Parts: sequence; C-alpha cells; structure tokens
Amino acid sequence: MTTYICLLRGINLGSHNRLSMPDFAASLTKAGFTEVRTYLQSGNAVFTSDLSSMDTSKAVHDILLADRKLDLPVLVLTAEELRSAALANPFLSREDIDTNALYATFLEAAPDPALLADIDRHIGGEDEWQAVGKTIYLYCPGGYGRTKLNNGFFERKLKQTATTRNWKTVSALRDLAEAS
Repeated sequence: MTTYICLLRGINLGSHNRLSMPDFAASLTKAGFTEVRTYLQSGNAVFTSDLSSMDTSKAVHDILLADRKLDLPVLVLTAEELRSAALANPFLSREDIDTNALYATFLEAAPDPALLADIDRHIGGEDEWQAVGKTIYLYCPGGYGRTKLNNGFFERKLKQTATTRNWKTVSALRDLAEAS
C-alpha cells in the first residue's frame, strides 16, 4: 500500500465547486481507499491505495465526477514525493524568511526548462519564486492574495495544471502522511 496526498484544485472558493470534506472522505472510502483523512476545507486528503499515482489521480477525478458532479483537476503525490518537496524548499535555508509567507505550487509534471527560462524573474516585485523538480516555491512577504505569482500565472506560463498550498498546509499534510 502506498500513502498518497491528494490535492484538489478549485474547490470551496465562495459558492463554486462546493465539496464537504466528510462527503469527500466517504466517497474515497467507498471506492476502496483506506486510512482516509482530510485536512481543512480546501481539498486535501491523505489515504492509502494499491493503485499507481496516475491511476489514483484518475480514480479520484472519476469519483468526484460521478458522486459530486465536479470535474476538477486532481494532483496526487506519494508521501515520499511530498516529504522530498518539503525538504527541498530553498527558502527555508534563509534566516530572514517568515514561514507564514511561504507557499508551494505543485505541478503535474516537471516544467519545461525553456518555459521556466521565459518567466521574468522580476515580475513579482518583492515576491520570489524558485522551481525545484515538480514544485514552485514561493516567498510572498506581502501575502499570496496580492502576488502576481499566483496559481493561474504558473499554469499559463508553464502550460500545465498546478495547485498551491501555504507552507503550514504542506507541513501538516507531510505530517499526516508520515503518520500513516
């Protein structure tokens, strides 16, 4: 059994794509996933499965579509992938960093280096970003709500699905996954 972290994109934003986490957990359990736990109301779940990452992502997508009529992007990481991503955050080595201003944008695949190179490093003003593997690490001292370096920005520039979590959520999901 592999422990997976499921990150849904675009749920519970105002009145759009409403999804109760207890209902989501029940749907996952009914579909055969085990040790299902959710975190917050923003589409985070940790569970175990015998399926591959790709099959797990497709299964969760199909569950949401069938049970809830929600056609949402689903990103799935293994516990090891999330642990590695948490350890690789280049901003954590800096003493001047406020971890409340850290975010991670998870991508469905490693970005095309040419597309990364085309992104203007100064577009975010005081906000900074660094790409490592399938993760874009963000430092937004003015707050994520004010940055130009948001999820949609990276999706457009890198031409792929992404979803962003604050560092507290990344850390909590890592801890939940490691407790499995």
